[in-house]
Amino acid sequence: MTHATITHQAEPCNREPARCAGDDITPLEQVFLRNNHPAPTLAPDTWQLRIDGLVARALTLDYGALRRYPLHYVASVLECAGNHRAAFAAAGQPADGVPWRGGAVANVIWGGVAVADLFDDAGVAAAALQAECHSGADFARGVEVAALREQGMLALYANGVPLPAHLGGPVRLVVPGWYAINAVKWLSRMTVIDHESASPYNQQSYVLYDETGTPYGKVRELQVKSLITSQHHRAGWQDIRGVAWSDGSPIRRVSVAIDDEPWRDALLHAPAGRYAWRGWSLRVAIGPGRHRLRCRATDAAGRTQPDRARSNLRGYLMNACVSYDIDVR
Repeated sequence: MTHATITHQAEPCNREPARCAGDDITPLEQVFLRNNHPAPTLAPDTWQLRIDGLVARALTLDYGALRRYPLHYVASVLECAGNHRAAFAAAGQPADGVPWRGGAVANVIWGGVAVADLFDDAGVAAAALQAECHSGADFARGVEVAALREQGMLALYANGVPLPAHLGGPVRLVVPGWYAINAVKWLSRMTVIDHESASPYNQQSYVLYDETGTPYGKVRELQVKSLITSQHHRAGWQDIRGVAWSDGSPIRRVSVAIDDEPWRDALLHAPAGRYAWRGWSLRVAIGPGRHRLRCRATDAAGRTQPDRARSNLRGYLMNACVSYDIDVR
């Protein structure tokens, strides 16, 4: 089956599905592509990873050596920090960057090696703050050592198959519960440092700037969010379905509003894991005409999607309740 996609840029490729399908696990051919540089050509038999910096023992690992570590599996949401950036513009708050429409999110089963195992073997210093993760000729992103130790993984597999090259294979970093900029593709080096990385991908990009250009935060953990994934065209009883996620804090409630009617609580489906999205559904009757659907999620930490997300010059962390206008016959 051919799935409609939106290509925002051909090279480096930035592409999203026209609509998030909401499958329990996203098929790999429907996973969005977000690239800050052209994809390198790497093969498992030539790939190597260097771990150096503030370590007792620098490590150089090839693909075979990495596979000798215990394998772990985790289902987790992968979301671009700019997902739904186009919604800022629609609300009168234009922002710089790829105008993602909402398809830059996926739920994938990753298989790989715990970063904690590698850090233990390397003897990472207690003073370590970040690991500067390198990819391609000049890309580097500093990621917090604490998060890498707790949930970081070097993924070799996605949905049970070897990690495809276009998704960062043969090996990429995955940090469940954090935005995708931290899930560095085509990983080649991790340099442990005791300060924040000076990389432009830490100091200029993926920084939250208010309307005056003053920084007030950085892109790290996922925000609580939900989407409607079902489509509705015919009047009568039907199921509104969708997905919801957060930074690892469990989803406790999803509510749905139709036009100006009160919010109604949806049925939460069984959780698929701490970092996976959670399905939900609500059976309702919808009459003919034009209607507006909205959904909002609340997690166990008490965080609820806002009606309006805080604007920022680069259009990150758009987690406001998304409206869906439908024509029902």
